[in-house]
Amino acid sequence: MIKEGWNNSEQVLKEIKAKEIENIKATIALESQKKIKELETTHQQEQLHYKKEMKKALEKTLAGLKMSYEDEIRLLKKNVKDQDKKITLLKKMCVRKDTQIQMLEEKAQSNEKQDKLQKEHRDILFELARAFKEGTTPGKDSTTNESGTPY
Repeated sequence: MIKEGWNNSEQVLKEIKAKEIENIKATIALESQKKIKELETTHQQEQLHYKKEMKKALEKTLAGLKMSYEDEIRLLKKNVKDQDKKITLLKKMCVRKDTQIQMLEEKAQSNEKQDKLQKEHRDILFELARAFKEGTTPGKDSTTNESGTPY
């Protein structure tokens, strides 16, 4: 009987140890699951934080690019405006030059007319002088009679 009691108490001790081991395993499993969940939550938070930081950095980069693009557009518009001013100025200069050319052409035509008139006057004067010298009627050749037919 003592032996049986002893065997019985050994059995009870084994059962207690087995239950304690199961409790320890269950506790370890629960703590492991808790730790895994904590790590997963931390990891998700870190990923979310990283994504936010990346988004901020990309937005800053985009804003910088947008500002550069807008600055470039402003500069191009300014250059176009400057070129338009130069074109307008050149057009005005062309109009002035065209006016000057027209005035010079008119003056040249006037000079040609004056030259023609002077030549006609000179011819008339030479003819009068020759006629006076020869004693003939001006406007008629000395080899022709008054009707203009040759002698």
